[in-house]
Amino acid sequence: MTRGMKKFVYGVFYLAVFGLVIFGIYAKNTVVVPTCTDGIMNQNETGIDCGGSCISCAVKNLKELKGGSVSIFGLEDGRSVFLGTIVNPNEDYVASDISYEFVVFDTTGYPVERILGTDTIFPLEKRYVFSASADTNAQYIGSVKIEIASSSVKWDTFYDTLKPDVHTISGPNFSDEERSLRISGAIKNESSFSAYETKVIALLFDKYDDVLFASQWTTSDIPGFSTKDFSILIPRERNIIDHIDRGKTKILIQTQ
Repeated sequence: MTRGMKKFVYGVFYLAVFGLVIFGIYAKNTVVVPTCTDGIMNQNETGIDCGGSCISCAVKNLKELKGGSVSIFGLEDGRSVFLGTIVNPNEDYVASDISYEFVVFDTTGYPVERILGTDTIFPLEKRYVFSASADTNAQYIGSVKIEIASSSVKWDTFYDTLKPDVHTISGPNFSDEERSLRISGAIKNESSFSAYETKVIALLFDKYDDVLFASQWTTSDIPGFSTKDFSILIPRERNIIDHIDRGKTKILIQTQ
């Protein structure tokens, strides 16, 4: 073999070795690491991206929480009250640590404010969510919707989570005051364990069964088998007071 041929062969050999080294480095750095979101049943998963070290398949296949429409009640001083709903369509799972927002849009459809809230919703429950803390003047609000941060939700089986049994035992009673209408009554925790948080919502209707206004009272830690008085204030405004059908008032109780 001539000297030139030897140089050629050695050159090809070294190029091949160099190419293999480069390929090895490339392959090592481009290996796809299995994850719980790669759409492949790998690792120790029992389903695609679920089971094993990933989220359980039962939780992965749960239906998402659904935010409903939001009622807007504007007051004469420009304040606004929002009342919306969130539904848990799942039968056996409690959704806790829910983070949601009332997203406020102006009359042009531009988002101008976000009001954060948190809650817990039991299986097949329609949960009312309430806010009276908007900064946007009522006359500039075009619409409001509820957005739910699905990544924040913690799912627990209903059998591992107890739901307090709290009911009204008296009321609603009405008392007219100078600047407000007071709706009062009493509730009782029929459970043997404490209700961590209880919200009492008053829904006011007119004679046509349309909702005029909503207001909320909240308390914490009602011990088992104990009672507690509630008191809800309604602004004394003519568009509410002159049209309310007091006999149609509904008291909603929501617990955690």
